[in-house]
Amino acid sequence: MDAIEFRAMLEALPKGSEAIDFHLGQVEGEKSKGIIEVNRRNKEAESLRKYKIAFDNLGYDGTTELTDFVQGLKTTTETVALKDTTLADLQNQVKKLSGDFSKTQAELLTERQAAGELKIKAKNEKLRGTMVETFRDKVYGHDYLINDLISSGRVDLVEDKPVFIQEDKTTMSYEDGVKQLLDSRPDIVKNTQRPGGGAQPNGGVTSGPVTDDQARLNRLRAMTSGGIFK
Repeated sequence: MDAIEFRAMLEALPKGSEAIDFHLGQVEGEKSKGIIEVNRRNKEAESLRKYKIAFDNLGYDGTTELTDFVQGLKTTTETVALKDTTLADLQNQVKKLSGDFSKTQAELLTERQAAGELKIKAKNEKLRGTMVETFRDKVYGHDYLINDLISSGRVDLVEDKPVFIQEDKTTMSYEDGVKQLLDSRPDIVKNTQRPGGGAQPNGGVTSGPVTDDQARLNRLRAMTSGGIFK
C-alpha cells in the first residue's frame, strides 16, 4: 500500500480527515521548531566565533583555564602601560567577556537538550506510526498498548528500524516481538472469528461482544501502569 492509498483509507474512517489534518499540522509544527532551532544554533555559533576572535586578540591560547588567563591579564596590566585604556577598563572588558562566554555556554547546553528532546519526540512518533498500523486491527485498546511499549522503553529504533528491547537489553526483531506479545496476551487480542455454526469466539464462552470488549479495555487500562509484559 502506498502513501496515497493509505491516506484514502484513513479518510474513509470516522474522523479520518481530522486525524490526517492534525498529524500534518504536528509535522509542520515540528519542522518549524527544527528551523528555529538550527537558526538559533547558527547564531550562537557565530557569537562563539566572535568571542574566540576577541580572546585570541587578547592572547588566549585556547588551553589555559579561563580563570588563569584572566588573572594573567590582570597581572600583565599592572606592569604594562596601555594607551587610552585604564586598568579598570581592561578588567571590565575581561569580566564582560567572561560573563558572555559563560552565558553562551549555558545557552548552548540548553539548545542541545532541546535538540535531544526533539529527536526523542520524532523517534517516538515514528515508532507510534508503525505500531498503529500493526496493532490497530489486532488488539483492543491499541493506544494504551502503544503508549506503554514506548514509555517503558520496550521498543526502540535501531538503524532507523523498530525493534523490541528484551529484559536483558538485547534486541529482538519487530516481527518476533509482536508475535511474542500477542502470544503472551491473548486476552487483548481481537476476536477474528464470527460466532455461528457452534464456534466459540477465541475458543471460549463469552457474555457478549460489548461486555467482552469493555472487560478487555478495563484489564488493559489497569495493566499499563505495570507494563505490558508480565
